Amino acid sequence: MTALRGFTLNSHSYETDEGVAPAETVRKGYHCPAGHVTTLRFSVQAEDIPVTWDCPKCGRVAHDDSAAADLAASTVQGRALVSPRTSPTGKTHWEMLLERRTLADLEVILAERLSLLRSKGA
Repeated sequence: MTALRGFTLNSHSYETDEGVAPAETVRKGYHCPAGHVTTLRFSVQAEDIPVTWDCPKCGRVAHDDSAAADLAASTVQGRALVSPRTSPTGKTHWEMLLERRTLADLEVILAERLSLLRSKGA
């Protein structure tokens, strides 16, 4: 099989990072109630830097102020901090369904489905 001349000229990039200035950033630390600290970089030009961030280690809500994280940890009132990511039970299907629909909505849907099934069976 013969090779095509100049075939590799378009498949390689000859660009370099020389002369490219990185964007200016500011560091923002987020404190989790479990004691984890996450440091993120945001652009200096960013208008909306969030006050809270999900902790990447445990999934709890981390605050930009350590005092707010301590307050969130103290409101647990002696119960163990259970991570939503590592909880052995997790959420049941019913709990997830109730996050999306109300009981009244579910009753309407159930009535529609029952009438449909009854009409097919007759």
